[in-house]
Amino acid sequence: MPFVAGIQDYCDQWCRRCPCTSQCLDFAIDQRVQEKGEECSPGEESPQERALEEIASEWGVPVEILDTDELWELREELEYAEDDNDEGALGLILSGEEVYHSFCIYEWLIDEHHGAIYLLLDEIEDEAGGIKKIRRVEDLLAEVDWHLDLLFAKLKRAYHVKAMYPSGEKPRALADADGSAKVALISVDASIRAWRILREELPTVGNKIGWMITTLEQIGRDVTACFPGAPAFKRPGFDA
Repeated sequence: MPFVAGIQDYCDQWCRRCPCTSQCLDFAIDQRVQEKGEECSPGEESPQERALEEIASEWGVPVEILDTDELWELREELEYAEDDNDEGALGLILSGEEVYHSFCIYEWLIDEHHGAIYLLLDEIEDEAGGIKKIRRVEDLLAEVDWHLDLLFAKLKRAYHVKAMYPSGEKPRALADADGSAKVALISVDASIRAWRILREELPTVGNKIGWMITTLEQIGRDVTACFPGAPAFKRPGFDA
């Protein structure tokens, strides 16, 4: 069977760059639904349910094997934790943590200095090789922006589990906390790499970028301190 159970829970959600989409059931379902463009009428199966049945038939396995998940309800809860409004109950859980203040500083720094970085692009355009440099900078900024959203979502998910299941009555949930925290750490590392390259490309704003890197490093320390098992967590399909 080509898919890896749980692979979609601990990826960076950037499907078009992922080498493991052929192993992801969620990706297969989404692709099938997009291809057919079907809509769901009241009382009918959803397009996702129909796609799941088709895929199971093609793979020659019962639907239950693909659809059975001992944490199906928990998974829905955790995905909701990622999407919950920042001012909702789940957002309040994270806001009481030290890492939240570091994240807010990082987000503020990006908002504050993004404009200055983009202004430099007009100057770069006239330089030799300026167009290629602009594209590199824009790609790196896209990377930073992507991981900003992903980082916040995974922080909410990890700290939600920590708050809701402190006694360990759901060991799989606590494992998810480490997995979500690891994705947050991966986002931190990816962002730091991108900012370091941007600092080389744009030395005139190097000091501003330095503050962002320092703040990200603090976020990484905060997450690791709260979830010491996160760095060693084995993500299905990626680390195992």
